[in-house]
Amino acid sequence: MVWFDGHESMEAACERAIDLAGGGVPKVETIQARAAIVGPPVPGEGRGVGHVSEEGCDRSESDRLALVAAGFAPEQPLYERGTRVVDGGVQEARRRRQEFEAMPTVGEYTRDLIEAVDSERRASQVVEAGDLRMTAKGDLVVRGGTRFAATRSSFASLATRIGIGGIRYLTDHCWPELRAYNLNHQLTAVQASDDAEHAAWRLMIDRQAAIGKSAAAAASVAGKEPAPTQIKLLTRRNARHEAGREVYGVVSPTYQHRFGVDRVAEALARSMPKDARGEVAYDGNRARFRVLFHSDVRPEEYVAGEFFRVGISVRTDDTGGGSYVVEALYWQNLCLNMGCIDEGVTGIKRIRHVGSVAELERKFDDAMARARSAIGHFIRAWGFGTSEDVIARTLQVTSDMEARRDLERGADGVPIEEVLPGFFNGLIERELVPIRGRRQEVVPKLVQMYRRDESSAVVGRPQPLSRTAIVNAATRYAHEGQSDPWAQDDIQSAAGRLLFGRASRSGGWSDPAPLPYIPLS
Repeated sequence: MVWFDGHESMEAACERAIDLAGGGVPKVETIQARAAIVGPPVPGEGRGVGHVSEEGCDRSESDRLALVAAGFAPEQPLYERGTRVVDGGVQEARRRRQEFEAMPTVGEYTRDLIEAVDSERRASQVVEAGDLRMTAKGDLVVRGGTRFAATRSSFASLATRIGIGGIRYLTDHCWPELRAYNLNHQLTAVQASDDAEHAAWRLMIDRQAAIGKSAAAAASVAGKEPAPTQIKLLTRRNARHEAGREVYGVVSPTYQHRFGVDRVAEALARSMPKDARGEVAYDGNRARFRVLFHSDVRPEEYVAGEFFRVGISVRTDDTGGGSYVVEALYWQNLCLNMGCIDEGVTGIKRIRHVGSVAELERKFDDAMARARSAIGHFIRAWGFGTSEDVIARTLQVTSDMEARRDLERGADGVPIEEVLPGFFNGLIERELVPIRGRRQEVVPKLVQMYRRDESSAVVGRPQPLSRTAIVNAATRYAHEGQSDPWAQDDIQSAAGRLLFGRASRSGGWSDPAPLPYIPLS
């Protein structure tokens, strides 16, 4: 048995256990050696080995079963499932929550991407391949003088389409002049082949006329004029290059770029809860979107086997290759200091770049619905995307005449900011959220937090005031209006509990109670 007292890293303790087992042991024995790493209970706070949270164990097992049912294969934690994390794990859990809160909302980052693509002023141009040449600097010139910069990927696509092999050698090991020489040699050959085909056709026409063929026969031959080899250049603005534009993709003349990254961004914003956060990576050719949801469990309650983040990934390529790839993701803590994380993924759907816009949108929306279903257990448990109309629901149970008058005005369409103070005051008055301070100062700050979240998250037409929007404002206030980390956790945890009711044995969740409304005097 190997004792792990926290003064050495988890990895060092594992290596020591393996050394004691004789070294070079098979994988199964390595896992057994890791399982043998135990230690005395942590004094005082009841954390670490030997301190198992029954609630945390049940939560972890319920989450694990939901993921297995959705097609994932979660790893087993290195310690008994439900073992409470040590102080370092609490700090890391808090850091990861703050990291998530700092991410932009889906509405923010999809809007920014759409604006970036709009600024590129994309266009396409069909040209005859034989009319193209590459300069010694690597630019593409169309007969007539139009010049474009050429990206690495567009050069590779062009070379492939006209039959040049060894693309990696040309792009990785050849200087621009040599690449241009090889490309221009092949382009000249393409032009010569097109000219030869056309000359042969012209000769056939002349022979038909010479031997006196009928007009119908001559017309039949004339209708078979060979088409020159054509390609379509996908171009966009490039302010850094003297040409002003660049070619970023080379495709067939019939290729229709119907559903680019900007349309994917629009569909993503439409289909995802607006309080979800995440990130997008875009290099001008490809984009990878991530829509993420984070646990509302208090950092002090994290355990080994804690599933603390789930998400959806969408990858696409705008250069004419690849497909839309949709995947579902999860993150699970495996150890006691959150230094060992299990990141899992399962494929949802691969969508080819073919079909009408309407058909692609339908397939994409279907894929997103399936992805949301795969992680729906967590979205519901953590309270994301609740669609409840807070004003209408609270109005049903409110008897105070002044409160009813305010809520009815809110239902009739007055600015939300005129109704919000009563909701925030009600949460504080009923001690549902532990926010301290003078109401006249705190409530306006909470309204400001709401405005910052909602103004950037709304996509499309305005929606009714949601429970999630109010909770998000309280959570943002916790991180931006409180310097005490314990107060941050208390506010965040209490706000999170407002989003969902009690869990049932069947795995469902009861509806949360209506939010209280107390006018701010």
